[in-house]
Amino acid sequence: KRTYGDINMYKDLNHNDTMRVENKLSKLEEKASKVVKDIIETSQSNGQIVLFRKNVADLRKFTDNKFDIVTRTMIEKFMREHDLKNPQEVWLQNVREILDTPHEDVEDNPRVFMVDKMDYKL
Repeated sequence: KRTYGDINMYKDLNHNDTMRVENKLSKLEEKASKVVKDIIETSQSNGQIVLFRKNVADLRKFTDNKFDIVTRTMIEKFMREHDLKNPQEVWLQNVREILDTPHEDVEDNPRVFMVDKMDYKL
């Protein structure tokens, strides 16, 4: 079944544990999503956000600032339009908007970066 992206995209048939990459990515995604969840919950309660270096390192693997020139240009335009200071804010806004928007409406949400909205085209 295809739910998102390519089927078995990270399957490594040349290794004993064919799903090792997928499993590692899954663990990293779980850690990063917990950091984002904690940030959102803490910011909504006006509490102080405390991040440990390890948490930031896990999160940065998803928010690295390296883009091809076309994507960088699109991100910079999106940042200006939405008064965002850096790509990390774009990413965090996308996460919030995708989580708060019904699945069928994500592709029409103007606060979600266009490249990410393409994943929601029906």
